[in-house]
Order: sequence, then C-alpha cells, then structure tokens
Amino acid sequence: MTGQKEKNRAALLSLCAALVLTGIKLGIGLYTNSLGILSEALHSGFDLVAAGITLVAVRVAMLPADAKHPYGHGKAENIAALAETALLALTSAWIVHEGYMRLRYGGSPVLPSLWGAGIMIFSIAIDVNRARMLRRVAKKYNSQALEADALHFWSDIWSSSVVLFGVLAVWAGKFLPAESALKPWLDRMDAFAALCVSIIILKSCYCMGKRAINALLDGDGQEKAASIRQAVMALPGITAVKNIRIRTSGPYNFIDLAIGVAPSMRVTQGHALAHQVEQSLTALIEGADVTVHVEPVANIGQSHTVSAPFPVIHQLAEEHGFHVHSLHILEDAGQIHAEVHVEMHAAMPFGAAYARVTAFENDVHAALPQLELVTHIEPEQPIAQGTQHSLPPEELERIRQCLSRLAAQHGLAQCHRIKAYTCHAEAGEEQCLSLHCLTSAENSVAATHSLATSLEAALRQEFPKLRRITVHMEPLPA
Repeated sequence: MTGQKEKNRAALLSLCAALVLTGIKLGIGLYTNSLGILSEALHSGFDLVAAGITLVAVRVAMLPADAKHPYGHGKAENIAALAETALLALTSAWIVHEGYMRLRYGGSPVLPSLWGAGIMIFSIAIDVNRARMLRRVAKKYNSQALEADALHFWSDIWSSSVVLFGVLAVWAGKFLPAESALKPWLDRMDAFAALCVSIIILKSCYCMGKRAINALLDGDGQEKAASIRQAVMALPGITAVKNIRIRTSGPYNFIDLAIGVAPSMRVTQGHALAHQVEQSLTALIEGADVTVHVEPVANIGQSHTVSAPFPVIHQLAEEHGFHVHSLHILEDAGQIHAEVHVEMHAAMPFGAAYARVTAFENDVHAALPQLELVTHIEPEQPIAQGTQHSLPPEELERIRQCLSRLAAQHGLAQCHRIKAYTCHAEAGEEQCLSLHCLTSAENSVAATHSLATSLEAALRQEFPKLRRITVHMEPLPA
C-alpha cells in the first residue's frame, strides 16, 4: 500500500467511526437528558465534520505540484487542521453556555442510567483504537491533518472519561435519600463533567491552532534550522551557513539556505560541495527538497598566510567584472597590506569607476578582514591592432644561434618553437620574440623564473631592438 493510499484509508476509517459514535451518543443523550453525553454527542458530531474535512484535505494534498502551486498542495492539510480547531472552539462555547445555565438556573433532571456509562466506555474503546491508528500513519507520513485528527480523538478519550465519571455520579446519586447533603452535588456532576470537557477541548484548540497557523506562516522550523546548521557546518570546506528558510507543505520540507565557501574555490568545487549539502539534509530530514546558494565567504576565524590573499583578490576582481595587476602583498605583525592596480575602461566616468572599485574593496575586506587594501585606478590596456610580419630569415637564424649559446650558459636544455616577428601597431614598429625552453622539473618556481629573466636580459643585450620577449618554460620529460 502506497503512503497516499494508507493516509486516505486512515482518514476514511476515522470518518466511519465518527459517524457511528455520533449516532449512538446522540440517542443515549436524548434518552437520559445528560448534558455530558449530549456534549459528547455534539463533540462527536463535530468530529464527524472534522473527519470529513481531513479526508478531503488528504485527497487534495495528494495532488501533484503544478504551475499555480509549485510547492504542491500539502498546505491543504494545515488548512484542515485550522478548520478543526474552529469547530472544536464552537463545541467548547456551546458546552460552557449549557453547563453554566444548568448550574445557575437548574434544568431538566438527568435520567440515571447505566446505558450512558456503557456508551461512554464503548466510545473510549473506539477512540483509543482510531487515535493510535491515526497517530501512527501521521507520524509515518508527516501528515498534520491526520495528526490533528489523532490529537482530536485523544481529547475525546479524556473528555469521555470525564463524562463517564459524571454519569456514574448521577447514577450513584439515585441510591441516596432525598435529604442527603451529597445528593445535590452528585446530581450536578453531569454539568461539572461537561465544563471539564470544554476545558479539555479548549486546550486541544490552542495546541492544534498554534501548530496549524505556524505551519501556514512557515514559522515552525526553528528546531529544524538548528539541526540543519549543525549538519551543514560539519561538512569540510564550508565557512558559513546563513539564510536558512524552511517551508513545510504536507509531508514535504522545502529548504533554502546559503553556504559560504573560500573565495578561491572553483565553480565545480562549489557545485560539488552544494551537492554534498543536499545529500546530507535529505538524509537528515525525510522528504526534504533542498536548494543551496553558494557564496564566497572566507572563514573569519582562520589565519591567512601571505599567499592566501592573491587568489581571493583576483577572483573578487573577476566577479566585479574588471582586471587587476601589479598586486603586491606585505605582511607585518599579523597585518596584511596590499596594493593593486585596477583597470577600468578609459572612457568611463571616474565617479562610476570609483563606485565599482569601492564595492570591490568592501568585498575584499569582508573576505579578508585583516587586510588593508590600497587601489590604483588606471585605464585598461586595449588589444593591440595591426599586422604581424616574420623577421628576415638571416635575422631569425642569428637569434637561433644566440639562443643555443645562451641556453647552454644558463643551464637550459633546449629552446624550441622560436617565433620572431615585427608588429606594425599604432605606436609604431615593434620587434617581438617568443620561445619555449626546457628546464629541470625539480627546479622551484622562483629558480625557473630567475632563469627566464636572465635569458631575457641576455637577449636584450644581443638584440637591442627586441621590444617584447616572452619565454615559456616547460619541465623536461621524465
């Protein structure tokens, strides 16, 4: 049996039980003129209406999500629970009024009979069975409508027990002599029992109404939010959890949250981490539909090394849509001082450029609180326009021979893919050279860069006309 069929069956059985009990209690109540039993009959009548509402709500909640209801129709169960609360409140108001009138002004005497006691015992037995059944199914499928129905019937059990006591008290009073001081009190026990029933019903009204309103206003997720925050922060790589929002719709929980990750994290890594969050919360909360928003947020409590700000600043600049260069970092006694050049379009008004750079500075400070950033705004370098021509063969051969000699002097294994050309641009003619060199893979980055810089300096001495030299270093194959 599927979950929806089991919920529908439980609601239908509850409706049938309410119909039987209402008829029996009404008949016995009219026969004995017992306000307690009549109040129970009215209570059961409202139970019948409430069970009908629950049955309709469960069936509506079964409908799938559509364009008008993207979260599904599960809120129908919360509306049904609120409607049951209103019915219970009406029941309580009628009982209080009738009980007060009988105690104050008297009324038709109650006919002492064990039939009333018998029907109350029968009612309690029926309510115990259906309340257990409804609570089991409600807990299994997280159905608030069925849970409200179960709570409703547990209140019936207590109220029926109170009425049973009142009926037995009236029945016991018929054996006392008319002049007995105890007899008037026993005769009033039926009305007292009815008032006790109203107190029990009011308490049920408060509990169910509060839960239904909280669910309709999505205000019952505080405990879940705390467990969600704890579960997500336990995952490695997450520096913050915020904006947790939970919407309950029937048995489903729609969870939205934002997680903070290191600003230097790649998009693919952030996506993989968000997927881990979804899996963790799905295992934690059954029926959870999780949406995760990933934000670059550094862990404020961690200590950053000198190298850590580099990827953070470059990534934030990329997110703000501009390029930076000449980034220099100085660390002194735990304080980090950074200087960077920011490139903006040459025709952009300075006020607009300043506003964009200020927003960038604020984000850098949020990610790296201990860093002091100084920015220099300059026009971005345009892409060079012009034509490119190879150098004459004899000139290129001279460069090849020089490179072979310089490579041996600087400990480079081989220079290849040598390209020398003249570029005609707006600034005039420029002689340019690019080449690939092989070096030991064991060298450090600093040592390899030093070799490339030394080679560039030697080439400029041999060929003063070279304007731009680009040396691409590659590790020797194993």
